[in-house]
Amino acid sequence: VLRVAFLSSTALDLVATLQRVRDAGGGPWMRDAFVIVNPGARGGEGIDRQLRGRLPGAAVHRTVRPSHARVLARRAALAGYPLVVAAGGDGTLNEVLNGIDPFLGQVRLGLLPLGTGNDFARSVGIPDDLEGALAVLEQGLVRRCDVVSFQDRRLRRLFLNVSAGGFSGEVGESLTAERKQRFGPLAYLRAAIDTIPERSDYRLTLRFDDHDEVHETAVNLVVANARYVAGGVPVAPDAMLDDGRFDVVLFRAASFASLAGLAPRVMLGRHLDDPGERILFRRARSLEVRSVPHMPLNVDGELLGPRCGRFEVHAGALEMVVGEEAPALAPRSPEAGRLPEAPALPEALQRPEAAGRVELEEAGLRGWDGETGSRLPGTRSKTLP
Repeated sequence: VLRVAFLSSTALDLVATLQRVRDAGGGPWMRDAFVIVNPGARGGEGIDRQLRGRLPGAAVHRTVRPSHARVLARRAALAGYPLVVAAGGDGTLNEVLNGIDPFLGQVRLGLLPLGTGNDFARSVGIPDDLEGALAVLEQGLVRRCDVVSFQDRRLRRLFLNVSAGGFSGEVGESLTAERKQRFGPLAYLRAAIDTIPERSDYRLTLRFDDHDEVHETAVNLVVANARYVAGGVPVAPDAMLDDGRFDVVLFRAASFASLAGLAPRVMLGRHLDDPGERILFRRARSLEVRSVPHMPLNVDGELLGPRCGRFEVHAGALEMVVGEEAPALAPRSPEAGRLPEAPALPEALQRPEAAGRVELEEAGLRGWDGETGSRLPGTRSKTLP
């Protein structure tokens, strides 16, 4: 009797588990996931077995060099995977996002935050422990998020979290991988302290939404799609990922004492309560930036170097798996469903002409310029692998 009762209880538990998986949308689509692991991230070296245990049937691939996540993500999209998962920090997430750039309407993005800061994960309610993040993936709640692009004459780069120029870019240049590994989140503070004596002022011309032009002298410019930077600093505490706009926070040039006095308010996310003379705050759908000298710029912490160009929001362009409590997303309506079946890739996206900007030779496509997305002179297309 006890054995029968035990087996009945086990069967009921199994049925309940399968019911939860089915209701959450975490069934067959999870077996079609393509997971890209940065082994240099926190815990990235030893998670392969854990991932294969929790995500049976998913393809798990490790990066071996810079920009490799972008190549792998493009291969996954071309192969028709409905879900590509970035297992790493904000930089890995950015590479994966740019890898699936031409496929944003067909490929969804998941995140296992294993980095130093994990700033974007905070905005979408994904825990920074692996078990919690895997539970979010298994639950399968999908929301549409805005994506922001930066473009100048030489490149186009998408980002999800924050782009920063000026002092933040200077800090990024001194924020080495060794520092991140040694100091963890405190590496950002250490790099900032080292950079302060050599900070520069920048004469900026900013054009908001193609008509409103302002001139400022600044030490720092932040274009925020989401809320956090530098391991949890709420630089844009009210930014929303689904409002079709980004937040622009400009820190005007001032004395060291004045900027130092502002730092505690920034750390607490209170600097926009009363911006006063030291901060310019705007929301916009596009922003053109001209700077003298050119600002060192980063997107999601990845350095682009000194640049001027255009930021533009692409409203709702990305479908992303998020947590139930996502502070930078509006509360979902009760009828919002879980992750539905992914649509088939349009035939046009199976052509080399649709592959876009990436290290295409490695991805099996020769004769394409990875920066501009155009064919190189004297080359012909090649059949997709």
